[in-house]
Amino acid sequence: MAAPPALARMQNLTALVASYLRPWQRHGVSQALVDEAHLRWADYRDRDWGKFVPLGRANNRLLRVNILAGRLHYYTCTSERASPKRYARERIALELLQAALKAHAPLPDVDLVLSISDRPTVPRALSGSTPPLVFAYARTGRHLSVPFPPVTFAPGHWASLHRQLGSYPLLERRKPQVLWRGSCNSLCDGRQCTAQHDAHLLDRRALLVAGARCPALADVGITKRHKHCGGFAPKEAVAMRDHAAYAYLAHVDGNGFSGRLDELLTLGGVLLKQDSPFEAFYYPLLTRGVHYSPLRRDLSDLCATAAALRADPRRAAALAAAAAGFVRDVLAPDAVLAYVAALLRGYAALQRFTPRLHPRAVPWVPAEATLEARAGPSKGRRPPWRAGSRAAGGCSTRLCCRRHPRACTNASASTQRLQL
Repeated sequence: MAAPPALARMQNLTALVASYLRPWQRHGVSQALVDEAHLRWADYRDRDWGKFVPLGRANNRLLRVNILAGRLHYYTCTSERASPKRYARERIALELLQAALKAHAPLPDVDLVLSISDRPTVPRALSGSTPPLVFAYARTGRHLSVPFPPVTFAPGHWASLHRQLGSYPLLERRKPQVLWRGSCNSLCDGRQCTAQHDAHLLDRRALLVAGARCPALADVGITKRHKHCGGFAPKEAVAMRDHAAYAYLAHVDGNGFSGRLDELLTLGGVLLKQDSPFEAFYYPLLTRGVHYSPLRRDLSDLCATAAALRADPRRAAALAAAAAGFVRDVLAPDAVLAYVAALLRGYAALQRFTPRLHPRAVPWVPAEATLEARAGPSKGRRPPWRAGSRAAGGCSTRLCCRRHPRACTNASASTQRLQL
């Protein structure tokens, strides 16, 4: 007898958890291993990648997460100098954990570390009998990170995207071109390394060069000038929803892993996915030539691939339908939360210690609850702090509290946070 659809789609993702945790099955995870991962294996620790941060440096620490008796606590990986993007990434990771706790209670106690970087952090080459365990957005054949859903899967945002499946124009009513817009990111960002050092990742200029060979087939461009993409004038940005006006949508790597594929899959177009070393949590369930049309790593086949798709509308329609079906059946919001819950249960089974509250961890207060409490009776008023900022989720430093005093109105909580 076939499993109900909701159960079947959850099983597709949760079946991946055991394979992701296999390197730790034999020896488990000790408290010392978690502390080592937190303090020593934060972002950019791989010497072979750009922006290398030597061991022992205190910056770029990982997000520390404690779940105890069903309550979520965290030790922040941001600071008052962190970018809004970093604040948002931390908040979304915590929102996903909180949503999984609510949907799949009770969940076991855990003490874990999570990276919110575009790059995995622990190289396989140094893994001894038990390598450090870090949850991250992506892994590669050279890295052992355990994949955690990236920012597109923020519970409210992903549920909204999922509800819009099928609401976009039919393929035959779209512009028959490949669309890509973005920045000319590279792993180096022009700092102390050469294009040769990161030749396998400096691909966005290659995309512009490839697209320039067939402008009638490919509308690709950067939205800001960049020295790594000299000779290419910026083009007007295209909102993600407006990507649905184009039949073919390109996905390429940039400054590490690119999470744009998640949202592109929901737009009803044909995905042209560059061969990539990065693997997000659901990638093993995607099939080349079924859910997307592959592009070579060097993107030299961009024009030929676009021409072949335009010449074969039936194949293009089949690829688009398969991509939409994949999102509908495999990446449903309840399936994503089931995957997070399965990760927590699988990880808890590997712990060889009793999780305890980290001395610098504070309770997670959902942003919407915090904002609602501070807004008072006047609803709809724009809050005086930036959305997604530290103030939206509680300050952790004196400077933050001076900048956002409403984030530190609770004296006892403020005292505890200012000790960080």
